[in-house]
Amino acid sequence: MLSDFTNYTAIVLGPELLDTKLKHIQMIQLSGHRAVMIIVTDTGHVENRLVTLPEEMDGGDMETLINILNEKLNMVPLFQLKDKVQQEIKDVLRKHVRNYQQMMSFLTTALSIHDPEKKYFTAGKTKCSRSLNSAMLISFSLY
Repeated sequence: MLSDFTNYTAIVLGPELLDTKLKHIQMIQLSGHRAVMIIVTDTGHVENRLVTLPEEMDGGDMETLINILNEKLNMVPLFQLKDKVQQEIKDVLRKHVRNYQQMMSFLTTALSIHDPEKKYFTAGKTKCSRSLNSAMLISFSLY
């Protein structure tokens, strides 16, 4: 939006993903098999994800799942969530939740974190070249 208003390239830096830890997860069922997963981090960031629940997941399974996640994943770095689910959560889920394999597949997708090395967002990259004159482009390309 900043790029659109100013006609300049905009770069927005975010918090260091490698240091950001999970604080709390909540899920609210919307209708049928759709729910909103709310992820809160220790830095105060709140992310809402629209998720599709496994077909055979009922309200009791969802509550059990969320309680297990909050107990076992509290203060785990976000980029380690997928590994922690595979290593520590799966055995607990196997004991407490029906359709364990569908639940594991659901968690792998719902808790996926994009590239932890990407700490920025850019917009208006094409505007950058428009604002440079040819002399600047030649000296810029030499580096």
